[in-house]
Amino acid sequence: MTNQYQCQTNMIKTLINKLDHVYGVDNLPPINLPSGDWTPYLQTYEPQSFNYKDTDECSQLGGFISPLEIYFNWLKATNQIPTTFLNFLMTNGYWNGTSFAFSERYIAILDGTSINGNVMCSGYEAFTNVGMIPRSMLEWTISEAEQYSTEALMDTAYYNPAFITPAMTALGKEFLSYIQSFNWGWLWNNGTSCPLETLAQGRQTSPCALAVPVNSATWNQVFVPYEGGTATDHCVCHYASNGSAFPTNFSDQYIPALKQFAANYFIPVVIIFTVQLKPEPTAVVSAPPPVYQLPSWLSWFARLFK
Repeated sequence: MTNQYQCQTNMIKTLINKLDHVYGVDNLPPINLPSGDWTPYLQTYEPQSFNYKDTDECSQLGGFISPLEIYFNWLKATNQIPTTFLNFLMTNGYWNGTSFAFSERYIAILDGTSINGNVMCSGYEAFTNVGMIPRSMLEWTISEAEQYSTEALMDTAYYNPAFITPAMTALGKEFLSYIQSFNWGWLWNNGTSCPLETLAQGRQTSPCALAVPVNSATWNQVFVPYEGGTATDHCVCHYASNGSAFPTNFSDQYIPALKQFAANYFIPVVIIFTVQLKPEPTAVVSAPPPVYQLPSWLSWFARLFK
């Protein structure tokens, strides 16, 4: 695998160690979007590789940020974001004019991602402690990447925690103050490939974060065939399905941004989630101050002197 596609093969956690985060027959995920088609709410493209120097953060981009952005786009489009929270998001730059754009670099630094990648659930576990800031507040560009001669040097700078300012931390906490609850879970994680029917069920809850094997020779194309690998090299976001021979639509951090997996593609790890927002604060209407009235005898006495 070349640097262009580099994602560490051991970075995806395949051991279920939190039973309350496992969806199954006795713990069905909630239905948020019955159609399971998140296409109208797709996020804007964000690359993972900068001139072939890779940030190794697919767990955050494909595995967490992209699904979360799509989910928030849906909340906005369906008027489910309370006015006060929406004003906060718009005023502070979370909306880029087309989509919500959250900073994957922010969450990646704070959840311990490095040139060695990270585990699949890292962003989900960190989110409830650090919240989210807009991408424009902490991002990365090709011109910044070009300052470094090697990927290792670039990643050292990219993940430097000194870039997290008190203002970022405060804004992330303020973002969290509008969240009532955030629940995520493993839809599939048992060493076998997730059935298409199970993926369809999961998409009714949220866009699905997938951990999958990658064959670099056939990856950079719209229709991605299965080449027989089983090691989880990469994370992407599954947002819709269709009836073709390549039925699993997903967004990726490498061009082309929108791809489709073959029907037999090996998908061993799937995470879904749901976000509940706090309702709009109810305005407190103060009772008017009492009107003082003179005692009846004093009122009669006062009229004598008018």
